[in-house]
Amino acid sequence: MPVRVDFWGIPHDLISPEIFVYGIMGLASLILLIRLYRRASLWWRVGRPEMRWDKLPTRLGRLINYAIVQTRVLNQRYPGVMHVAIAWGFFIFFMGTALATVDSHFFKFLRGNIYLLYKFVLDIFTVLFLVGAAMAAYRRYAQRPRRLTLQPGFTYSLVLIVVIVAGGLVVESLRLAVEQPAWAWSSPAGWVVAQLWIAMGLADATLLSWHLGVWVFHLGTVALLFVTLPASTLLHVLSGPFNVFFSKTDRPVGQLAPPAETAEGEQIYASKLDDLTWAQLLDGDACTECGRCQDACPAFAAGKPLSPKEVILSVRDALHQGGPALVNGNGTSPPTLVGEAITNEVLWSCTTCAACIRECPVLVEHIDTIVDLRRYLVIEGEVDAELQDALA
Repeated sequence: MPVRVDFWGIPHDLISPEIFVYGIMGLASLILLIRLYRRASLWWRVGRPEMRWDKLPTRLGRLINYAIVQTRVLNQRYPGVMHVAIAWGFFIFFMGTALATVDSHFFKFLRGNIYLLYKFVLDIFTVLFLVGAAMAAYRRYAQRPRRLTLQPGFTYSLVLIVVIVAGGLVVESLRLAVEQPAWAWSSPAGWVVAQLWIAMGLADATLLSWHLGVWVFHLGTVALLFVTLPASTLLHVLSGPFNVFFSKTDRPVGQLAPPAETAEGEQIYASKLDDLTWAQLLDGDACTECGRCQDACPAFAAGKPLSPKEVILSVRDALHQGGPALVNGNGTSPPTLVGEAITNEVLWSCTTCAACIRECPVLVEHIDTIVDLRRYLVIEGEVDAELQDALA
């Protein structure tokens, strides 16, 4: 009967595979949580408080719709299919690992037809992931649309996740090349790669040695992903769903809230980092840098200096440059946003049409931040010349 074997081909003489795997991944997970906490704590320790815990059913519905199903991502065919193939591939791999853990430590259920279906689904999503990764590489390095952020960090992230998935595929193919089971059809991608090893006429001992080496390398790359994720371009994998869940529900898109007030009843006009709310600071870390907002912006299309993406990223950069010192209370003044990180001309270029918000796949609220900063300019008398004429 087909059955999943725990740690197939991994020797038990030097150290238990369980101790080895859970030791490395436990340490990597701890580092991940610490780094995530340090980054996320800046949101609420620097930003002003704001109520975003109400209407739980609505928030859960948005989480399913936008973060899991990714309906807005699919609004655009090529990038939508590309991103869903990658994202859902990793989601299925995560679920597959969780099911394997349950099978190992709680009750054995990955046997017979259930095991064959399990392997088949994982293999199909491996192929879909690799197709999505190839589409991403072509788009980023051949098409190079203007809206994308073309920085080396995105290359690192793409290469790392491809190496992780390819490593898992090679590990599986080496096992199939040794065992050559009658049910190999249930792992079509792995079996195709296994034919390469079989055609090379390698001895089983050699295949087992390669299997062990690739397995250790695969484990190491997964641990590296965990450790580097909070500082990489893949942070939106976690911060994006948080942003969707905590998006505003109290008013329609484009409807502005009145200026916030201090405990003494004085209105707050945002000019510095700590004048914004924690949810506005979360927007910066949630931004996927896909540039859809920039493509939809009529001001950007008209040649104005405004890019909604760059406004949100400027807030993010200011937070991580000046936020830690501000939290530590070493006398550093909060980073100034208006006139420094974001110029007056950029803020006055916005037409508040909300096209950026309607395009954003993680529900970043660009206009709230732009208008909060613009209110400060009005109080300071730094009003756009055309607006002054209109008001007069």
